[in-house]
Amino acid sequence: MEQEVSFYSDGLKLHGDLYVPEGLAPGERRGAVVLVQGFATAKSGPMYTMARALCDSGYVALNFDFRGFGESEGERCRMLPLEQVEDTRAAISYLAQQASVDPASIGLYGASFGGGLAVYAAGMDARVRCVVAAVPVGNGASWMRSLRRAWEWREFLAILHEDALNRAMTGETRWVPRGEVLIYEPEVAARIAEAARSGQANAASARCNELSLLTAQAVVDFAPELMAVKVTSQPVLFIVAENDPRVPVEVSRELYDSVPGPKKWVVIPGVGHDAVYNPPVWDVHLSAVRDWLSIHLPAPSAS
Repeated sequence: MEQEVSFYSDGLKLHGDLYVPEGLAPGERRGAVVLVQGFATAKSGPMYTMARALCDSGYVALNFDFRGFGESEGERCRMLPLEQVEDTRAAISYLAQQASVDPASIGLYGASFGGGLAVYAAGMDARVRCVVAAVPVGNGASWMRSLRRAWEWREFLAILHEDALNRAMTGETRWVPRGEVLIYEPEVAARIAEAARSGQANAASARCNELSLLTAQAVVDFAPELMAVKVTSQPVLFIVAENDPRVPVEVSRELYDSVPGPKKWVVIPGVGHDAVYNPPVWDVHLSAVRDWLSIHLPAPSAS
C-alpha cells in the first residue's frame, strides 16, 4: 500500500511516499527503511523502484524529498549536505511513530551522494539499525577533485573562494549550470542538456538545472568519514560499480575504510554508475540489498 505523507524538519514540511506491505495483522510491526536521495534530485526513478521492491520484501519504506526539492518546502535547489542529514533524521523520527513500524528496526538505504549521507546519519543517530550505501560518495573534496584535471580543480577552488568573499559582502551566491558542479560523463551530460532544453528537467520531481556555488562549497566541505568512525555497531553494506566514472571506486573505498564496525564491500564488475539502477545489473544490486537486510534488519515482528 502506497500513501502520500508529510513530516517536518527544521520547521519545513517535507513530502514523501510511505509504502506499507499488504496484509499486516492488527498490531503487527515491520522493519522499515528510509531511502536517502542522491545528488540534488527528488524521489523519483530508482528510489521509487527500490521503495516498491523493499515493500514487496516485507519492509515499510519511506521515500521522501529533501527540503528544497520535489514537493517539499524550502529554498528551491538549495542542497546543503548537513541539512539533508537532518532531514534524514526527521524521516527516521516519522517512521518510528508509525503503527506498522518496529522503531528498533529502522535502516537506511542511500544511493550515490545519499550513500555518504546515510553513513553520516548513522554515525549521528543510534536509532539506525543498519545501512546500505550504493555507489556512495565519500569525502566531498576527494570526489569533486576526482572529476577534474589538476588545473580544473585549482580553477574550481578559486571560483568557490571568490563566491565566499561575495557572500560575505552581499549575502548572495552565484548560480551555475549543474554540470559545472557535478561533471558528468560526456554522453550523460549531453542527455541532461537536451532534457533541460526541452523543459523535461524543469518538473517539480526532476533534478535542478542550476546549483549555487554555496552548494558546491558545502559539497566540497562534506566529510562523512569523520562521522563514519562512530559507526561501530550498525552493519554497513557498500555496493560499488567497478568502472564507475562518476563516483570512482577509490572515493567510496575511503568511506568504507573509515567505518570501524561490521561492514561488507561488494563490487559489481564491469559496469558504471547508472548501470546499477537498470536491468540486468539492478537484479544483482537488489539481491545484495535484500540479503543484507534479511540478516541485519528483521522484517516482521509482532507487538
